[in-house]
Amino acid sequence: MNRLLTVLFFFLVSLTHSAYSQIELQKSFYIDSKSDLDITKIQNVEFTSFESDLLRGFSDDTVWVKLNIKRDVHTNSFPIESGTYPLILRVGSLSLDSIELFESFQDAWSVQQLGDKHMTYPRICEDEFHCFNLKSTLEKPITLYLRIQSQNIIEIRPEVVAQKDLARTIAPRIRTSSISIAFAFCLCIIAFIFYLIEKSRLILFYVFFQFSIILYLISNNGLLFDFLKGNYSGIIQYAPEFFFYFRALLLCLLCREIFIGYQLGRAYKIFNNYLLALLLINVSLTFTSLGHKNAAFNILLQSFVLALNFYAILTATIPARIKITAFIGNAIYAIILVSGFLYASHVFESNRFDFLIHNYLDYRLNGIPIGIVIFSIVTFQILEKNRKSQEIINQSISNSLKVELLNEKLIEQEEMVDLLTHEIKNPLNTINYAVKFIQNDTTCFKDITERAKKIVQSTNRIDSIVNQVYLSTRLERYEQNETLAKEMINFNELITEIASDYEFGNSFVINTDKVFMIKSSRFLLTTILTNLIENAVKYCTPGSAISISISIGTVSHSLYFDDQPSYGQGSYLFFEVSNTMELINRPDPNKLFKRYYRQENFLTKPGMGIGLNIVKTAVNILHGTIGFHIESDQIKFKAEIPL
Repeated sequence: MNRLLTVLFFFLVSLTHSAYSQIELQKSFYIDSKSDLDITKIQNVEFTSFESDLLRGFSDDTVWVKLNIKRDVHTNSFPIESGTYPLILRVGSLSLDSIELFESFQDAWSVQQLGDKHMTYPRICEDEFHCFNLKSTLEKPITLYLRIQSQNIIEIRPEVVAQKDLARTIAPRIRTSSISIAFAFCLCIIAFIFYLIEKSRLILFYVFFQFSIILYLISNNGLLFDFLKGNYSGIIQYAPEFFFYFRALLLCLLCREIFIGYQLGRAYKIFNNYLLALLLINVSLTFTSLGHKNAAFNILLQSFVLALNFYAILTATIPARIKITAFIGNAIYAIILVSGFLYASHVFESNRFDFLIHNYLDYRLNGIPIGIVIFSIVTFQILEKNRKSQEIINQSISNSLKVELLNEKLIEQEEMVDLLTHEIKNPLNTINYAVKFIQNDTTCFKDITERAKKIVQSTNRIDSIVNQVYLSTRLERYEQNETLAKEMINFNELITEIASDYEFGNSFVINTDKVFMIKSSRFLLTTILTNLIENAVKYCTPGSAISISISIGTVSHSLYFDDQPSYGQGSYLFFEVSNTMELINRPDPNKLFKRYYRQENFLTKPGMGIGLNIVKTAVNILHGTIGFHIESDQIKFKAEIPL
C-alpha cells in the first residue's frame, strides 16, 4: 500500500513538473549596499547568476534580482497556447518586508509592490509566497527586476508558474499518514506536566489514557517484542488487543470524570458503573479465545459509552464551552468508532483501506483530538472557576465602592448641614440682637442705622448661602439635560454688569479689544463669572486690582490644571480672571476645585467653599475647560468655552 501511494505521489509530481517545464527561468542578483539605485540605473550593472534559492541572512542591503523568462522550446511537454497566457510570479518567503516588481509593459515600467509590510487582500497565493500577476505573456522573452528589502533573514526563492497550475503548486504536501511514537510520548509528557501544574484528576486520567496508546503503538508495531528480545512471546501476542481494550476502559473513566461534577441524576451513575464493569470484563477476556467476538463486544460497549456521553451532554447543566467541546470530541470519536467497525466488518477492502483507517484514524485521532478536547475542557473549567472567583471579587469591590460612595455622600451631607447650621445661625443671631436693640432703644438714630445695616448684611449673607446651594442643585439638573437653552449674549456687557455689583474698594481692569457677541447659556456663563469674580474679590490683596481678559480664537491654548496641561482646538471663548494675594493665603492646588474646601486663614469669613466647584461643574456642562496657575503672589483662572 505504501508503495502504491509513493508511485501516485511521484506521478502527481511528474504532472506538475511537465506543466512547469514549459517555462525557463534564469535568475541573477545584485547587492545594492547603498540602496541608491533605481530601475534606470540597475539595468547597467552586472548581475551574478544563481541557482535554486538566494540566501543572504540578516542584511540591510537592497537585493536586486533579475529574472529572464522565456518558453522552453526543448521541452517535450504539451505546448503552450499562443497568445495571452496568464503567468504568476511567486517570490518567497514571507520574511521579506518589501518586494517591488518592475515589469516593462507597453514601453513603460509597471511597478507592483508586495511583502510583509505591503500585503494586499485577497492574496493570490495562500502559502508562504508573495505572488504577482504578470502583464506580459510568453510570446516573447520577459525581463523582470525585483528590488527586495528586509530586516529579517533574506531567503529569496523566485519561480514563475502558469495561472492554471497555481492551485496545484500551493496545494499542501502529502502528509505522512502514520503518527510517530515520539509524538505520542511528547503528548503524554505535556499532559503530565500540565497535571503537575493543575493537579487535575481529568488530566491524570488522560496521562494514563495516552500512555495506553503508546503501549498499544509499540506493541502493535513490534517494538515491544524487540525490546523484550523475543521473551514472553506467549503474553506479548495479546498485548495489542489488551492495550486497545484497556484504552476503551480509560476512555470511559475520562468521560465519567468530565461529567460527574455536574447534575446528572442517579441513572447516569448507575449505567456508567455497569459500563465500567463490562469494560473491565472485556479487558480480562483478552487472554481467552473469543477473538473478534471480544472486539465486537468492545465496539458495542464503546457505542454505549458514546450514547451515555451524548445523554449527559444533552441533559446536564454544563457550561456552554465545555458542552460544545465535549460534543465535538464525542462526534469525532464516533466517526473513528464507525470507521473502525466498518473496517473490522470487512465492508472496506482491507488491501485498499487498511493504511487509511488503521494508521490515520486510529493512531492519530485517538491521541490528538481527545487530548485537545481534554486540555480544552480543563482550560475552560479553570476559566470558569476563575470567572466565578472574579465575579465574587467584583461583587465585593462593587459593594465596597457603593459603601464608600454612600459614606462620602453621608459625610458631604453632614458637612453641608454643619455649614448651613453655622452660617445661618450666626446671621440670625445678629438679626435677632439688632431687632431687640431697635425695639428697646429708639432714641439714637445713628445706632439704629448701624443695626439696620448689620441686618441687611446678615440677610444678604443668608441669601448668598441659599443661592449657592440652589445653584449647586440646579447645575446637577443641567448635567442630566442634554440640550441647553442658548441665546445671543454680549459678553463684555455681561462681565461689566456682574463686576458693577461689587463695591469693595478695589478696581477691575477688563482687557478686551472689541465687543464679543456669543451664543451660549446666559445662566451658566453668569454662574461662572459671578463665582470667579466673587472668589477674586474675597481673597485678593487689599488695594490691588482684579484683571479680566477676554478673547475669541481658534489657536490652541495651554491650560494648567493640577500641573497637567490640556489642549483645546477650534473656535473658543477665552477669558481669564486674575488677582494678587498674600503668600500666606495661598490655597492648596490639589483641593482648589473640591467642594467645601476653604483656605485655613479664611475659615472665619462667610462662605461654604462650593463656589469654585460650581464653576467647574458649569464649565463642564458647556464642554469647556477651566484651570488655574499660581505664580508667586498671583493666581490666574483660565477658561475655554467652545462656541
